[in-house]
Amino acid sequence: MSCYTCTGCTATKDMNLCFADVTFGNFPNGTVNLTFVSTVDGSVQIATGTASGGSLTINSANLPDFISGVAYKVTSDVDWTLDSTVRSCVSIRFVLKRDNTGIVTGTNETVEVC
Repeated sequence: MSCYTCTGCTATKDMNLCFADVTFGNFPNGTVNLTFVSTVDGSVQIATGTASGGSLTINSANLPDFISGVAYKVTSDVDWTLDSTVRSCVSIRFVLKRDNTGIVTGTNETVEVC
């Protein structure tokens, strides 16, 4: 699995673009605002979710529309722990994943450090 490292942030493993939801890591319980900045054109998109049980999972309907192969610099308005380390930002890239039947859809993705 490839990793995107050109944003100056923690690199994460590529995830499937056709996801059902994404788990972003450990957050304090409550409202979390994530900011996504495109590394291609600098456009900014924000997603809001509610962390529960220390984890933040947001379904696809509540996340921005991502472009396949484009990396995003992601920051949070609250402390974000990923792989047991507090992160100020991470690099996330979504790509189309395929198997022998075609494009894989409806996956549950998890942000993972490379």
